[in-house]
Amino acid sequence: MQHLPSTNPGQAAANRRSAAPLQRHSAWSWACAALVGLVACGQPTVSDRIGEQARNSGMVDMARAAEFAWTQVRIYTPYSAWHAVCKDLGELAPDCLQESPASVAEGEFLLVFINEGKGARYESHRRSNGHFLHHTGVLALQRHAAVLDVVPYRSARQGSAFYLKPRRPAPR
Repeated sequence: MQHLPSTNPGQAAANRRSAAPLQRHSAWSWACAALVGLVACGQPTVSDRIGEQARNSGMVDMARAAEFAWTQVRIYTPYSAWHAVCKDLGELAPDCLQESPASVAEGEFLLVFINEGKGARYESHRRSNGHFLHHTGVLALQRHAAVLDVVPYRSARQGSAFYLKPRRPAPR
């Protein structure tokens, strides 16, 4: 049986009054959620800091871009599957299967920051903030050597962009 709105003016007013606190609560919840979203959006990501360094200085110091505890970063290319990432990480990130994304999106790289085997932090890096240039499937850099040079390029299809190329170690 379908319930129709009351034609009794007193009952209709009572229904509106009882719904008003829910509407106010709902509006307040949405306002709070939006504010939290704006605050979170206002914080630059690791990817944003990499892009900013690349555009402003012509090099990227990953230790400055990722200002939290880590000893090694492993960079996975777009389309990398989670099982391949977790297999590569092995004991470095034993919780990988629970924490990693299903796969790396087309326009992104996956940065996995490892802290002496004490866990891993997963960060997405947008290609618009630089393409990582390397010849193997996974680029692994120790924190002290995680400095990359910026190599600009132009293509008819993608326009202006830039590669991030690991610096060669200085001769000893």
